[in-house]
Amino acid sequence: MKTVCLKLLFAVTLCHSPLLSPLAFAQKVTTEPAVSRQIDAVFREFFPADQPGGAVLVVRNGKTILRKGYGLADVAKKTPTSPDNIYKIGSITKQFTATAILLLEEEGKLKVTDAVDKYLPGYPKGDKITIEQLLTHTSGIKNYTAIGAWHQGMHAPMTLAKMMDVFKDEPMDFEPGTGHGYSNSGYVLLGAIIEKASGMKYGDFIEKRVFAKAGLRNSFYGRDNVALKNAVTGYRIDGKNYVPALPISMTQPYAAGALLSSVDDLYKWSQAVLSGKVLSQKSRDKAFANHRLASGAPVNYGYGWVPDSLMGMKTIGHGGGINGFRSMAIMAPDKNTFVVVLTNNETLTPEFEATKALALATGAYQEEPAILLSASELEKYVGVYPVNESAGRTVYVDAGKLYSRRTNSPPLELVNVAKDQFVYKGSFSKATFKVEGGKAVGMHFGKIGARTAYFAKSDKPVPAAKKAIALTEAQLKRLEGKYAVAPNFDMHIKLVDGKMQAQATGQQAVEIFPSSAHRFFLKVADAEIEFQSGTDGNVTGLVLYQDGEKMPGKKVAD
Repeated sequence: MKTVCLKLLFAVTLCHSPLLSPLAFAQKVTTEPAVSRQIDAVFREFFPADQPGGAVLVVRNGKTILRKGYGLADVAKKTPTSPDNIYKIGSITKQFTATAILLLEEEGKLKVTDAVDKYLPGYPKGDKITIEQLLTHTSGIKNYTAIGAWHQGMHAPMTLAKMMDVFKDEPMDFEPGTGHGYSNSGYVLLGAIIEKASGMKYGDFIEKRVFAKAGLRNSFYGRDNVALKNAVTGYRIDGKNYVPALPISMTQPYAAGALLSSVDDLYKWSQAVLSGKVLSQKSRDKAFANHRLASGAPVNYGYGWVPDSLMGMKTIGHGGGINGFRSMAIMAPDKNTFVVVLTNNETLTPEFEATKALALATGAYQEEPAILLSASELEKYVGVYPVNESAGRTVYVDAGKLYSRRTNSPPLELVNVAKDQFVYKGSFSKATFKVEGGKAVGMHFGKIGARTAYFAKSDKPVPAAKKAIALTEAQLKRLEGKYAVAPNFDMHIKLVDGKMQAQATGQQAVEIFPSSAHRFFLKVADAEIEFQSGTDGNVTGLVLYQDGEKMPGKKVAD
């Protein structure tokens, strides 16, 4: 299940990656012991030994390359992680929900082309929304985890009818089939349709008809107050300490994210799906396909799986996030290679590390030394490269390094690996600049080993960099404290080694820079924080400005 926080940093963890090496195509597969050591090094760096950790499994051609636990399963007891541990898997749940729908279609109990109101009479616009649109996030139904009021009651058990009430009367984000917007709400409705078509509770259907068919013995539907052997505690960070994650009743993620599993079971699941043990090839092909809008535009999503490519390989995968947990499972079917990473640390996002492990295991990854360029040499690439009418990439130099920032996204460093060629640090994307007369006139952008798109540079000037000013320690310390931005969502402001940091609930701390005595900006996101004071001069709150929105937070006792 994707959790949606208020906006601050909020996407910053997507950039977190301790090993941010440039990438290139390799031509041969190294020996498995060497590959195992390389992948182990990635995750030893990713999971600090004294923090909540995770379990990793990498398998190629049926042979285990790496199966290992990192960090702690229980912080208080200092219990080390085991690869046998069980984790909440968040939105990886969606592929199980999609499989249940396809099983029911194979049995003739529904069709993915059916309208929703056939199974849920009276649902708003249910005659216009199809089951397939729920599966592919093209229904336009508002994502309930993006509704601020939902967060206030996420800890309380809720009936399915009440869950549907949370979002059913919300305005549509777009007309069905005309857009793509990730919606956990759609998968809640799919759970309800499964119950109606099968006559079974969703959790029972998944356990008895899906898990059992695939031979999974360490996978479960999450039920409140039910302890499971080998299940780990999920953690968030509060100040400098890791504490148990904010509670969430598993009745609320439901068919969008309420399952638990282990790395071994998720590998077994991938093999059951690929072998035809669970679904027919026709159903599997539909689940793995890149579906399209009514306009013909691809949505880059299947039925609970994300079809993609990596260095010329076809990949299928999905990530997940729920209070205290993050997950990523990805496979390259043509290479018979599978990777899964499960973590009980919600401040970590393992997508890049899991994908890097897949590239290493298949032999598609190779370190390539960076080429150092001077700031003056980097200047020729600076400019604004529009992607469409509302978005673009701004390339700029900061402190002698080249960065690219897409509209409303955090900046990523560009690392030079060849003449006019750069890789995006911490990702699998590349940029090759077209240079004429000593200046870039456009860029080819895309994933390494895949086709690229060309974006011409505009005449629009690069926005001036914000300048930080110097403040005294006393000026900074008066701003320290805890600020309640929303229910279950606080922001801690603190001075650490002379630098001001902002840390939102469940996120890593990031540095903020003063542009005045009361206003600060971020470099990792397009956002600003303004501190407010009362008539007595004491700080009373703050306002977060991001994406045209103002989010106030009251200063509260820490």
